[in-house]
Amino acid sequence: MTPAEFVETIKLHSRFVRGLLGGKRADLRGCDLSGLKLRNVNLEDALLDGANFTRCDLSGVNFRTARLSGARFDHSQSAGADFRAADLRGARFRSGKLERAKFGGADLRPLRHDGSGEVQSSEFVSAILDGADLQKAKAALADFRSASMIGTDLRKASAPGARFYGVEASRADFSGCQLEKGDLTAAVLRQATLKRTNLRSANLSRSSLAGVDAAEANLDDANLEEADLSQGSFRNASLVSANLREVKAEEADLSGSNLSAAQCQGANLERVDLAGANMAGADFTAARLAGANFLGASLAGAILPPAVRYLLEKEGGIEVALDLEKILAEHAQWIESNGSAGRRAMLTAANLGGRDLSGAYLSGADLRQAKLEGADLSHALLSLADLSQADLSQANLNHADLSGANLEGANLDRALLAAARLDPVQIVDAAGRRSGRLWPTNLSGVSLKGTNLSQTDFSAALVSNTSLPQTA
Repeated sequence: MTPAEFVETIKLHSRFVRGLLGGKRADLRGCDLSGLKLRNVNLEDALLDGANFTRCDLSGVNFRTARLSGARFDHSQSAGADFRAADLRGARFRSGKLERAKFGGADLRPLRHDGSGEVQSSEFVSAILDGADLQKAKAALADFRSASMIGTDLRKASAPGARFYGVEASRADFSGCQLEKGDLTAAVLRQATLKRTNLRSANLSRSSLAGVDAAEANLDDANLEEADLSQGSFRNASLVSANLREVKAEEADLSGSNLSAAQCQGANLERVDLAGANMAGADFTAARLAGANFLGASLAGAILPPAVRYLLEKEGGIEVALDLEKILAEHAQWIESNGSAGRRAMLTAANLGGRDLSGAYLSGADLRQAKLEGADLSHALLSLADLSQADLSQANLNHADLSGANLEGANLDRALLAAARLDPVQIVDAAGRRSGRLWPTNLSGVSLKGTNLSQTDFSAALVSNTSLPQTA
């Protein structure tokens, strides 16, 4: 096509758009228009499939409802261009400048080529989309990697599986956006709006979500490992089974959220608002929770750091329900694998009063300050367990194995301790070889008022400051 023919095509198309006599719809399918200056040209509803607009100046161009599938806009200057409701399936905008461009309702889904069956996703890699409008755009599997999307409007856009790896999208609005299974790894979303956004199974690892508004967002099964959620609002959001390991979430608002079965190991949750949150079965091992608000939270089966559990039950008056079956099973794995699998039972200050733990496998368990009054621990394996300061009053420890256990300062008043084992334990090295050293059972400072000690041998135990009953 010669320049004169191109100019004539644009003139006739302008008459076509306005409904004037003699007008003709522009058909520039597959044309190479690279490098042209087309500022403010009206190409509304034109046929432009496969056209090449590389390095064109398209500022202010009207592409509304145009057919542009497979078109190329690499390195184009398209600030303020209007692509609303255009067919842009498989179109490419690599390193394009698209500030304030309008894509509302545009079709940016993949293009499937006839014959070959090849699928070509729309691309905006390293493009500048600051202030652009993508409301209600269809962008499934679109590629926005490393794009700048500061203040971009994506409200109610549909972009499942889209790639936003490393995007800068501070203050962008994703309200009601469908981003299920999207890749937002290392994305910068500071102060962005994610209200009611669907991010189910999305990857947000190492992303920055500081100060976001993600109220009522769906983050079930999402990966947020090492993400920054500090001062963000996740009120009433759903984070069921989400990966929150090592997140930084100081002063975040998670009130009313659903964190059931979430993995929060090593997370920084200091001063987080968890009021009314559902944390059932969530794992907070090694998490920092200083100053967190647990008012009205559901903690059934949650794995909490011992100090946090102690404060909640002793001072906060909040009882933390335990999934004992799971804890005991994981502890058995931990013992049998020599620590390479499972998890040690961390039951510091746990309320286990009256529980049936007969024959339980709790060797090496952490039961410091545990409430075990009236519990049945008969025949339980408690070798090398830490029961210091525990309340074992009226507990049944008949035939229990307490070899090498630490019961310093424990309360065993009126307990049953008949035929219990208090033998020292042979210390082994890392290779499992005997060191020749013995680790005795520690009963220092234990209270034994009215305790039944028949057939129990204390001869090898540490009993300083312990008043043993006189035998006949």
